[in-house]
Amino acid sequence: MSFFDLLKTVPIFSSLSDRDLTVIEALQGVETFRRDEVIIKQEETGRSLDVVIEGAVSITRSTPEAHKIRLAEVLRGEVLGELSALDAGPRLADGTAMQDCKLLALHRDKFLLFVQNEP
Repeated sequence: MSFFDLLKTVPIFSSLSDRDLTVIEALQGVETFRRDEVIIKQEETGRSLDVVIEGAVSITRSTPEAHKIRLAEVLRGEVLGELSALDAGPRLADGTAMQDCKLLALHRDKFLLFVQNEP
C-alpha cells in the first residue's frame, strides 16, 4: 500500500480530496525508530502529527509516583500526536516503539501552512 493510499484510510485525512492528500503526502517525512526507542516524551513540546506506517507504538503516562500506566497501542494506519499539529502544548504521554517502526511525520509548521493555504 502506498503512503497516499494509507493516508486515505486515516480518519483525520479521509474526507480530504485526492489533490489535498497529494499535498499532505508531499509535506510529510518518514522517520524510523528502533524497538524501545522513545518517539514522544510526556511534557515535551509536541512538534508533529505522526501516522504509523510500520510497527506499533505503546502510549504510556507516568504518574506522580513514577509508575507507568499503559493507555493505548497505536498500530499501522493510526495517528499519534494529532493535537501537536494544532498547538505547541506539552505531550500528555510517552510513545515508545514496541518494535522497529516507520512513521509519516507531518510537522506542525507545514500542517498549519497547508490549512492556511487551502479553503
